[in-house]
Amino acid sequence: MSSNPVAWRTEDYETDKSATTYSKEVTERWRAKGWPVWALYSSPSIPEGWMRDRFEVENLADNLESIAWQPDFDGDPVCVDQAAAMSAEVIRKVLLPMLEAEKEVQS
Repeated sequence: MSSNPVAWRTEDYETDKSATTYSKEVTERWRAKGWPVWALYSSPSIPEGWMRDRFEVENLADNLESIAWQPDFDGDPVCVDQAAAMSAEVIRKVLLPMLEAEKEVQS
């Protein structure tokens, strides 16, 4: 499942400025200046060569959740790593359904 970018984005973390363009020519000028450029897509896609095995992806989400949530003194789960928690949630709500949809298309 791959698609072509519909736009591109650059960001300068030092000056806290960003820009978006629909023009590939503008993107090439940004790259020539050494600016980082990210492709933007109209719908999510799984990057080529990325994990496609459902078990492997679920295992990644489980590992992230075990990092993110630790028991407090009463044994109740407390989020200690928001980034890991959010990553696990994205995997479960976005990536796993995408893998299922891709599998259905290939069948």
